[in-house]
Parts: sequence; structure tokens; C-alpha cells
Amino acid sequence: MVIMLTDALTFIGIVCVITVTPGADMALLMRHVLAHGYRATWPTVAGIVSGLMVHATLCVAGLSVVLRESELAFSVVKLAGGAWLAWIGIATILGAMRSRAETIEEHVEGAETRSDRDAFRWRTLYLRGLLTNVLNVKIALLYIALLPQFAPSGSGFVPVALALAAIQAAIGVAWLLLYAAAIARTRIALAGSPRVQRWIEGGTGAALVGFGVRLASAAR
Repeated sequence: MVIMLTDALTFIGIVCVITVTPGADMALLMRHVLAHGYRATWPTVAGIVSGLMVHATLCVAGLSVVLRESELAFSVVKLAGGAWLAWIGIATILGAMRSRAETIEEHVEGAETRSDRDAFRWRTLYLRGLLTNVLNVKIALLYIALLPQFAPSGSGFVPVALALAAIQAAIGVAWLLLYAAAIARTRIALAGSPRVQRWIEGGTGAALVGFGVRLASAAR
């Protein structure tokens, strides 16, 4: 039931590489922090991590294997995930286009802008983070491939696999908090350049659309 130290370090190394690799979760976090500031980090990261734990739980329960074995289930989830990311991306692009009349100074100073009034709801940000990962079949396939390599078979699999997933989640939280802090500082630095922020927001939306297309076209 005990995982070897070398295996644990190897697992942590793999997880660190996966964590810092740009993905839909990082693009979503950038979208939220650019729009609402660092305060948007907490609900977004909570949703992202919750999505990871959903996949980890399904994996240890043996339910994620359905996505690997069933072409229909895999296709339905990946298309739903791709559509979800594309929808968020398009909404981000349109939001950047509509915000021409707003200034970044208003956002930074905490004024009640259109985006603050209409979009900043903790539940909304949490659900976006949650669905972004829950609908990502690549995470399910990653757990199916990775956890059995480091967790012992038999009765010890479940607790060790969940512990490994918790380690990954902790690493993910640490990285995303640092990442969000950097984005927040960039947002403040761009306070006098609203056009640049709009371009960055539009680029983030385009990235989300790209992640959605790539996810929808993923193969098992």
C-alpha cells in the first residue's frame, strides 16, 4: 500500500510538467482574472480542482473506463467539452469587442462596470472551472493511464490513487495561484492601455476556441 519514494518523486515530476503545460484551465483562469482581477482566482481554481477530483473519483471507482471502451460515450463527452470551451471563447471575444467604451482604470479601481455587474458571480466562475475539467475527456484518460502506474493493485489501489490525485491537485492549486498573481499584475500594468487588454482578452478567447476544437477532435 506504500508507494516507493522514487515512484512518488517520478509521479510529482510528471504532474509538474503536466500542470505547467498551457491548457483550457489556464486560459479560463486568465479570462476571469483579466475581467475581474485576482479575486476571481479563488472560485475559478476551486472549480478547476473540483473537476480534477471528479475524474479521480470516477477513475478509482472504475467508471472512467467507459470513456476508453465506449466510442459513443467518448464522442459525446468530448464534443460537449469542445462545444463548452468554444462557447466560452466566443463569449470572451465578443465581450472584448463590446468593452471598447470601458477603461481598464475602471476595472482596476473596482468600479461597477458592465462585466462586474453581469459576469462576476462566484457560483458562475466556479461552475465554469468545474465544467471545463469535468467535460475534458483527456483528464479522464490521463488518470486511467497514470494512476495505475503508481498505485498498487488490489485493496491498496483506492487510497493511494486518491492520495496521488490529491497531490496533483495541491500542485495544481499552487501553480494556478502563482499564475493568477502574474496575470493580475499584468492587468494592473496595462491599466493605461485598454486596447492592449482587449487584444489580450480576445486572444484568450481565441485560445479557448482552439482548445475546444482540439478537444472535440481528440482521439482515444
